[in-house]
Order: sequence, then C-alpha cells, then structure tokens
Amino acid sequence: MKVGRAREAGAACQVLRVVPKDGLRYSYVVWVDEKSHLPLRADLLDRDGEVLEQYRTISFSVSERLAEIMAGLNKVQLPEVLKLPKGSVQETFWQVTWVPDGFQAMELNRYRMAMTERLVESQMYSDGLFNFSVYVSASDNYSLKGQLVRQGRRTLHSVVKGENEISVVGDIPPATAQRIAQSVMFGVGGVKAQ
Repeated sequence: MKVGRAREAGAACQVLRVVPKDGLRYSYVVWVDEKSHLPLRADLLDRDGEVLEQYRTISFSVSERLAEIMAGLNKVQLPEVLKLPKGSVQETFWQVTWVPDGFQAMELNRYRMAMTERLVESQMYSDGLFNFSVYVSASDNYSLKGQLVRQGRRTLHSVVKGENEISVVGDIPPATAQRIAQSVMFGVGGVKAQ
C-alpha cells in the first residue's frame, strides 16, 4: 500500500508498505525512486514496527552512458547458471502439518552433521519473499531444548518432542517458528543416529 512521498539519497520517492494479512511474517517499508523506479531504501519491520534490517542507498547516479555500457552485457556469453542438485529424499517419517498460507515446501534433504555425525533431515519452505527450514534429528545430550533466539530477521526455535529434536530456522517471527515446530507430527520410527 502507498504510504506517501519522501526523499532518500537526494531523490523524490514513493514510500510503499508491504504488510502481511496474517501477521505471521515480517513487513517491509520500501522507498522507490520516482524517476528510475529503483528501490533506494528498504526497512524490514517486526509486528511492533521495530526495524530488524535496513538497506539504504547513500547516493546513486543513473545516466544514459551507463545504460550504453551495460547494453554490451547482452552480447556476452555467460556460463550456465549453477543449479543445486535436487534432494535425494522423497519420503520421511515426519510431517509439518501447519505453515502460514503461501509457503510451499521446496527441498527435502538428509545429511550427517560434520562434528557429531548425527543424521539430520531438513525441509525448506518459501513464499517467494521469506524462507525458513525445519530440521529434525534424534535428540541427545547436546539438543537445544526449548531454545528461542532471534537475531535481526533470523529466528531459531528448537524443541524436543519424544526422541526427536525439531529446529525451525528462518526469516519469520518467533511466534510463527514456535507454531511451525509444534505442528511437526511423527510417524513410525525416527531419525536414527546410524
């Protein structure tokens, strides 16, 4: 939604606010240059309006000469974009039963932690703007029982359910991470420390 006009980096800008309808994500306030339509500032805000992260342009220049120089890039032969290999895991014994509307499951992976050799499964989710991952492993004496940490935009919530540790890490509010972790349901079996 349009909030109004302001100046940023010496340029007149339209100020836009991107607000989640459900309150389960963070919101953005973006300053867009009226001439070039470039974003000159973006503030990531929590539910209380506290700035978690800020991108800010100090000064910028848009010139036709630069556009001519950059046009030459269209003729350059670039290598193919690298693609991460698809996760080899098709099924798992656990399931996330609730995520905020709009989030889609992306990759399901299984690997061993380098230091502990503990087997971990992870599922990444994205809504195109924000991402989070759910990690599940067998619990042990090193498990982060009941941890909830937020640093900037990143939240980490870890909880132990039965013999499994669930960790949710991503660009979501702490309450959303807690709700996701609580929604994880387990079938028969578990991640074995094989």
